[in-house]
Amino acid sequence: MVNILGPEGFEGMYVVEGLKSAMKVPGVALYIYGKQSSKPRRKLGHITATGRTAAEAIARATKARKSIKLVPSNTGGSA
Repeated sequence: MVNILGPEGFEGMYVVEGLKSAMKVPGVALYIYGKQSSKPRRKLGHITATGRTAAEAIARATKARKSIKLVPSNTGGSA
């Protein structure tokens, strides 16, 4: 499992980009919690992955996480 955390130096409304790319990684399940605002290191979701070995599962989860970006939303505002 790999956590999806709010980026350092940002607080407010956000959009998750790269979900389709992350879901293309075999054995990956993605969970976005639907929290409306991000704070540094706030847990916003997680990725789980399976593989034939623990190393393969970790590599898959890491690859999927690298596909995901949290960016400020255009709606503005902060929490």
